[in-house]
Amino acid sequence: MIRFHSRNRVYKNKIAVTYVNAITDVLVNFNRAKHFAFATYTKEKRSGHSKRNKSVHLTVKERFGLDDYYANSAVQEMMQKRLIQPIFPIIRH
Repeated sequence: MIRFHSRNRVYKNKIAVTYVNAITDVLVNFNRAKHFAFATYTKEKRSGHSKRNKSVHLTVKERFGLDDYYANSAVQEMMQKRLIQPIFPIIRH
């Protein structure tokens, strides 16, 4: 079987500064949304109750002004991080 790996790498010095700034802003906002979602989930898990009346997806979407794609991606990545890092560490005696 022949494998084909396509690499379309984009270098910052090859595109306009406005595009670099726009991409940077989107990535920073996305990472903030992901961090907020994880922190919110952790606080709710530790306290045992939720202060929200909406889903995490809608809360992230409204708070950070993201569209459905980015809000859903942030929540999904938060859920993956949650599975990797346990909220309550296992204490063995």
